Amino acid sequence: PHTSQPANPGGMLAAKAGLRAGTVTKVAFSLAMAALGVGLQHMFSDLWPALCERVGATLATTVMCGFIPASFYWGNSLLIGWRTGWNDQSSPRKLQPGKGPARENYFDGAPLVLLNTLVIGPGLTLIAEPMWGASWQWWGFASAEARFAQVPDALTFLGSMVIFLLVEEVGFYYGHRLAHHPSLYSWVHKPHHTYTAPVAYAAVYAHPLEHIVVNVAPVIAGPVLLASHPATAAAWICLALIYTTNSHCGYFLVPYVSPEGHDWHHEVFNENYGVLGILDSLHGTDTRYKEAMRRRDKAAATSK
Repeated sequence: PHTSQPANPGGMLAAKAGLRAGTVTKVAFSLAMAALGVGLQHMFSDLWPALCERVGATLATTVMCGFIPASFYWGNSLLIGWRTGWNDQSSPRKLQPGKGPARENYFDGAPLVLLNTLVIGPGLTLIAEPMWGASWQWWGFASAEARFAQVPDALTFLGSMVIFLLVEEVGFYYGHRLAHHPSLYSWVHKPHHTYTAPVAYAAVYAHPLEHIVVNVAPVIAGPVLLASHPATAAAWICLALIYTTNSHCGYFLVPYVSPEGHDWHHEVFNENYGVLGILDSLHGTDTRYKEAMRRRDKAAATSK
């Protein structure tokens, strides 16, 4: 894949300040994602019994939590690619103008991403299925049928999402930061940073070991720990994959929330390791990013 020039910390400041997503946009996007999640859980809860009858509970879990989310990943990635002109580097909505793969090289990283999304990811859900069983037994359920007999209501689903997000924040932040350690970076994490100006479908362009430990494990850990209904888990994983493709898209796109936080990580390399920003704030790994955003806001205010 195309390798961009060395990161330029000031590059993002050249993006149009007025395009930055504000609080209203973030809240609206969060509400839309929550509503989508509730709808997906309802749809998957209808699909679950039919899948179990056809292929058994183990393979049904792999299909719902592995292959179906992969289709959401690629669907959203291709939609974003089409909307952005396959990385139109002259677009005023691009965070790092002039950087990233050219249109003719756009899909150079596709073979590795296909491996991760269609083999590694679903494979890990298959391996995790016994741990899921141990979890529902720990919670006091005699069988999977007893645990999954009733699909959680919308409020329970949304409460689970909060826990899943916090678990993902912890797992992804520390796993991601570990992958940046000099002893691991060159052979584990460097492939992902080939894209210093990322594109949506390359969100999981990563060494398979990194994909397992840093990308997939933190996402499925929450549902496994809570012994969540597969319909809940599948809806959550779909939302997580929609979010990660958005965070790697490199553009301000309506109705998505701004991806500038993670785009900054790809540009400057050693900040914004997490998903929510909680642990970055706690550990001070977002200092330059916050200062850059303050300078941008100040410049936007004085230009009015």
